[in-house]
Amino acid sequence: MIPTQPNDSIDGQLLFDALAEDNEFLSELGSLLLAACKFEAALHQYAIRHSKKAVQEKATLGRLLETIRNSTYLAPTLDEGMTFAIQQRNYFVHNLSRRLSGYTTDDFNLQQFKNRLRGLSSDLAFFTQLFKRDLALPYSRED
Repeated sequence: MIPTQPNDSIDGQLLFDALAEDNEFLSELGSLLLAACKFEAALHQYAIRHSKKAVQEKATLGRLLETIRNSTYLAPTLDEGMTFAIQQRNYFVHNLSRRLSGYTTDDFNLQQFKNRLRGLSSDLAFFTQLFKRDLALPYSRED
């Protein structure tokens, strides 16, 4: 159980245990991971299609975005939005354990955390659709 007294520090393991019992949190986290995978696949296909250089099979999201930036025009707002979404995705995938330790009960709001997962999933799905739309168009490379 997560401590409920004001300013109590939340033990990271207690928080993980509580999150593991919250089906809504697990569902949102799973949705985020699937949305991130779809986004990565679409970016990878887009990079292969538009890059004049070979694209690594295991390129990270950051490298894929860099490859796309170097190969084609990205509107600044789209670039900024995707950069932010990738940073948020990395936070949830790579840094969750370190970031959850040290919260106090005043700082941690589980519903806000779930909302962040839901919002990021939605953002990634939107970006995925943009790239998929481009991939559905006929294309010939002008080398």
